[in-house]
Amino acid sequence: MAEPRPAQDEADEAAAALPKNAEDRRAAAAMSSLETRGSADDSPAPTQSVDQERLGKAMASLGETKVASGAQTKPEVKKKVKVEKKDVDLLMDELLLSKTQATKLLTKHDGDAEKAAIAYVRGEDTIV
Repeated sequence: MAEPRPAQDEADEAAAALPKNAEDRRAAAAMSSLETRGSADDSPAPTQSVDQERLGKAMASLGETKVASGAQTKPEVKKKVKVEKKDVDLLMDELLLSKTQATKLLTKHDGDAEKAAIAYVRGEDTIV
Protein backbone atom coordinates (compact mmCIF):
# COMPACT_ATOMS: atom_id res chain seq x y z
CA MET A 1 0.00 0.00 0.00
CA ALA A 2 1.22 3.44 -0.79
CA GLU A 3 1.20 6.08 1.90
CA PRO A 4 -0.69 9.31 1.16
CA ARG A 5 1.43 12.34 0.48
CA PRO A 6 0.22 15.20 2.69
CA ALA A 7 2.05 17.89 0.72
CA GLN A 8 0.27 16.95 -2.48
CA ASP A 9 -3.10 16.75 -0.70
CA GLU A 10 -2.62 20.27 0.66
CA ALA A 11 -1.67 21.53 -2.80
CA ASP A 12 -4.79 19.91 -4.28
CA GLU A 13 -6.99 21.52 -1.63
CA ALA A 14 -5.40 24.92 -2.23
CA ALA A 15 -5.93 24.61 -5.99
CA ALA A 16 -9.55 23.58 -5.48
CA ALA A 17 -10.16 26.60 -3.22
CA LEU A 18 -9.04 29.14 -5.86
CA PRO A 19 -11.85 30.63 -7.97
CA LYS A 20 -11.87 29.39 -11.56
CA ASN A 21 -13.27 32.45 -13.36
CA ALA A 22 -13.32 36.22 -13.04
CA GLU A 23 -16.86 36.37 -11.66
CA ASP A 24 -15.98 33.96 -8.85
CA ARG A 25 -12.81 35.91 -8.06
CA ARG A 26 -14.81 39.16 -7.80
CA ALA A 27 -17.37 37.48 -5.56
CA ALA A 28 -14.60 36.07 -3.34
CA ALA A 29 -12.99 39.52 -3.11
CA ALA A 30 -16.33 41.07 -2.18
CA MET A 31 -16.95 38.42 0.46
CA SER A 32 -13.48 38.89 1.93
CA SER A 33 -14.13 42.62 2.20
CA LEU A 34 -17.20 41.80 4.32
CA GLU A 35 -15.18 39.86 6.86
CA THR A 36 -14.76 41.85 10.05
CA ARG A 37 -11.55 42.26 11.90
CA GLY A 38 -12.06 40.72 15.33
CA SER A 39 -11.91 43.26 18.11
CA ALA A 40 -12.17 42.92 21.89
CA ASP A 41 -15.20 45.23 22.12
CA ASP A 42 -17.85 43.97 19.71
CA SER A 43 -20.92 46.14 20.13
CA PRO A 44 -23.85 45.40 17.78
CA ALA A 45 -24.68 48.93 16.64
CA PRO A 46 -21.26 50.03 15.28
CA THR A 47 -20.69 46.61 13.73
CA GLN A 48 -24.00 46.77 11.90
CA SER A 49 -23.22 50.21 10.42
CA VAL A 50 -19.73 49.07 9.46
CA ASP A 51 -21.21 45.95 7.91
CA GLN A 52 -23.66 48.06 5.89
CA GLU A 53 -20.80 50.18 4.59
CA ARG A 54 -18.78 47.10 3.69
CA LEU A 55 -21.83 45.54 2.08
CA GLY A 56 -22.28 48.65 -0.04
CA LYS A 57 -18.66 48.57 -1.13
CA ALA A 58 -18.84 44.87 -1.90
CA MET A 59 -22.00 45.28 -3.96
CA ALA A 60 -20.47 48.20 -5.84
CA SER A 61 -17.43 46.12 -6.66
CA LEU A 62 -19.72 43.46 -8.12
CA GLY A 63 -21.43 46.03 -10.31
CA GLU A 64 -24.68 46.30 -8.35
CA THR A 65 -26.07 49.81 -8.08
CA LYS A 66 -28.43 49.38 -5.14
CA VAL A 67 -27.57 48.23 -1.63
CA ALA A 68 -29.77 45.60 -0.03
CA SER A 69 -30.52 47.85 2.97
CA GLY A 70 -34.12 48.57 2.04
CA ALA A 71 -33.54 50.09 -1.40
CA GLN A 72 -36.25 49.00 -3.80
CA THR A 73 -35.49 48.33 -7.44
CA LYS A 74 -38.08 48.81 -10.14
CA PRO A 75 -38.89 45.70 -12.13
CA GLU A 76 -37.88 45.79 -15.77
CA VAL A 77 -40.73 46.84 -18.00
CA LYS A 78 -40.79 44.92 -21.24
CA LYS A 79 -42.02 46.89 -24.18
CA LYS A 80 -44.78 45.45 -26.30
CA VAL A 81 -43.64 45.22 -29.90
CA LYS A 82 -45.65 43.79 -32.76
CA VAL A 83 -43.42 41.33 -34.59
CA GLU A 84 -44.65 40.17 -37.97
CA LYS A 85 -44.28 36.54 -39.02
CA LYS A 86 -42.75 37.47 -42.38
CA ASP A 87 -39.98 39.41 -40.61
CA VAL A 88 -39.28 36.47 -38.29
CA ASP A 89 -39.13 34.12 -41.29
CA LEU A 90 -36.81 36.51 -43.13
CA LEU A 91 -34.32 36.64 -40.26
CA MET A 92 -34.55 32.88 -39.75
CA ASP A 93 -33.76 32.22 -43.43
CA GLU A 94 -31.12 34.87 -44.03
CA LEU A 95 -29.26 34.87 -40.72
CA LEU A 96 -29.83 31.20 -39.86
CA LEU A 97 -31.42 32.04 -36.53
CA SER A 98 -33.97 30.07 -34.57
CA LYS A 99 -37.49 31.43 -34.29
CA THR A 100 -36.88 32.50 -30.69
CA GLN A 101 -33.64 34.29 -31.56
CA ALA A 102 -35.22 36.07 -34.53
CA THR A 103 -38.18 37.17 -32.40
CA LYS A 104 -35.89 38.50 -29.64
CA LEU A 105 -33.78 40.36 -32.18
CA LEU A 106 -36.83 41.95 -33.78
CA THR A 107 -38.29 42.88 -30.40
CA LYS A 108 -35.03 44.56 -29.43
CA HIS A 109 -35.16 46.65 -32.62
CA ASP A 110 -38.85 47.59 -32.38
CA GLY A 111 -39.92 45.13 -35.08
CA ASP A 112 -37.69 46.66 -37.78
CA ALA A 113 -36.19 43.74 -39.69
CA GLU A 114 -33.66 45.88 -41.56
CA LYS A 115 -32.20 47.44 -38.39
CA ALA A 116 -32.18 44.06 -36.65
CA ALA A 117 -30.34 42.33 -39.50
CA ILE A 118 -27.75 45.10 -39.83
CA ALA A 119 -27.08 45.15 -36.08
CA TYR A 120 -26.73 41.36 -36.00
CA VAL A 121 -24.35 41.23 -38.99
CA ARG A 122 -22.20 44.03 -37.56
CA GLY A 123 -21.98 42.12 -34.29
CA GLU A 124 -23.67 44.87 -32.29
CA ASP A 125 -26.27 42.44 -30.93
CA THR A 126 -25.64 39.05 -29.46
CA ILE A 127 -28.62 36.77 -29.04
CA VAL A 128 -28.49 34.17 -26.29
